[in-house]
Amino acid sequence: MKKLLLLLLCVPLIGFSQQTVYDSIFHDGVYRQYITYIPDSYDPLIDVPLLFNFHGRTGTAYSTMWHADFRPISDTANFIIVHPQGLLDNTGLTHWNIGQSSVDDIGFIEVLHQKLTLEYSIDL
Repeated sequence: MKKLLLLLLCVPLIGFSQQTVYDSIFHDGVYRQYITYIPDSYDPLIDVPLLFNFHGRTGTAYSTMWHADFRPISDTANFIIVHPQGLLDNTGLTHWNIGQSSVDDIGFIEVLHQKLTLEYSIDL
């Protein structure tokens, strides 16, 4: 009976080692969103590469996570993926420092990189 109880307690842990984390940071007066994918092979004692996967104009971090899906490669090659979200321009379309935009996307990416480097073992 004790073995069965132990098995039942461990079952919920199976298959949940991969993580998709939805988060945001406050940068330049705006909350900036991003999605981070941590592969099941991630070991916090080992530094791993960090891949930034940017969406195109009008895209989203979420759609890029699915349409330019590096997660299976991340699982085998052991790297972390971050999908940052661009902001809306004056026409309501997402973008990255396009035209006359005053959005500081480079600063956002620098701060995001620093934050993830503190949270995970990133190979600098």
